[in-house]
Amino acid sequence: MKTTKTLLGLLLCVLPLAASAQNNFAYVNTQEIMMVSPEYKTAMTKLESTSKQYEDQLLKLNQEGQKKLEEYQKLESNPATDQTILKDKRDELAALDQRIQNFRQNATESVQKAQETEMMPVINKIRTAINDVANAQGIDYVVEEGSLIFHSTKAVSITAAVRKALGIPSNATPYQPGVGAK
Repeated sequence: MKTTKTLLGLLLCVLPLAASAQNNFAYVNTQEIMMVSPEYKTAMTKLESTSKQYEDQLLKLNQEGQKKLEEYQKLESNPATDQTILKDKRDELAALDQRIQNFRQNATESVQKAQETEMMPVINKIRTAINDVANAQGIDYVVEEGSLIFHSTKAVSITAAVRKALGIPSNATPYQPGVGAK
């Protein structure tokens, strides 16, 4: 009983101190920072190039499939065509279709892996800059601006400070797909 009273007394003494401690909150727009980051622009240009290569190859495979389908339909419409030849052409079409499906799946996986490889250094650099700015400004908590429902006038945006820490000029233009890194 005595220890309970002692703990309760200690708790009552510590709670007012904890309540009076100020937590500093800030918010940051990482999407804005990322879109103007030179590293992001370079990474996206590389990813666009990689995706384009896969799209071009897939287009060639689809054109080959269309050509083989037309050949098959022409043979099929001729009553004199032997069934063995038709079966062989059907097997060719099925094999090509499987090749296209495999290529599409492998291409998707490769692009996703390339995206992770290219984007992780960019994300980590931004995250480090956010931590550095928050520590330098004595900020306890930083949240994503887009996830805020409400923020008081005491909360501050550190987006501009993070951009400055990354060396991104305030007039930097956001990345635009197809334009490349500039």
